[in-house]
Order: sequence, then C-alpha cells, then structure tokens
Amino acid sequence: MELEHEIMKCVVRIASGGRRRHNLSSGADKPKFCGYGRILDVLSKTDGVSQREIAELLYIRPQSASEALASMEGQGLIEKRTSETDKRCSLIYITQAGRERQIALRNERIENARRVFQPLTEDEKNTLLELLNKAASALQDNKEEC
Repeated sequence: MELEHEIMKCVVRIASGGRRRHNLSSGADKPKFCGYGRILDVLSKTDGVSQREIAELLYIRPQSASEALASMEGQGLIEKRTSETDKRCSLIYITQAGRERQIALRNERIENARRVFQPLTEDEKNTLLELLNKAASALQDNKEEC
C-alpha cells in the first residue's frame, strides 16, 4: 500500500476518533451533528450571515446547512432575523446559549487534541503541523483547479 494512502488513513482515523468520542459523550442536551460546532464557530466570528454563506464557508450542501440550522434554532442556539437591506433574506445570529455551547465544544476539541497529541514532543508537534499545512495547501490548490 502506498505511503500517502497510509498517512491519509491515519489522519481520517484521528479525525473520526474525535467525532466518535464527542458523539459518545454527548448527552441529550448536546447536538449529535458534529458540524454544529463549526457553524457556531463561524457565527461567533461573523454574526449575521446567510444560510448560503454558512454552507459555502463550511463546504456543506445547502440542504445540510438548512437541516442543521433548523435543529439549532429549535435548541435555542441560533436565531434567524430578516435582513434589514433585503427583506427576502434571513440572516443567522448566534444566541447566548449558542455562545456558551460554542465555548464548551471548543474546549472539548482542545482537550481531545491534547490527549491525542500528548505522546509527541513539541518539536514533533511543530513538524507535524508544518507538514499537514503543506498537504492542506496542496488540497486547496487542487480544489481551486476543479
């Protein structure tokens, strides 16, 4: 098997392990969709964006964004408001409960990352970050060519 394929399998295993851990630890009051944290991250930085913008920023289907946002609105994490400039458009805003959930999810991700990368030295972590950023840049370059 090619080395590149083995590396990708390992990266996917690490990423899916974090999602699996989050889903297993989620209580009834926590979202099951792991993209909620990403949506809340976007809204915590840029509040008042359209559903279409969220889908584009996160590279998800508009239907997936719509379903997630409807569920999040039902949980009181976000609210939709009619745009002042375009009455046909709704903008999405994070609520105080959403901010609290975003912080909690972010802290969970940070703690999970600490556990995953604890066996590595600081130099190894820096090298890994540099190499993964290089690979991510190549992926982004290829995406733009399509």
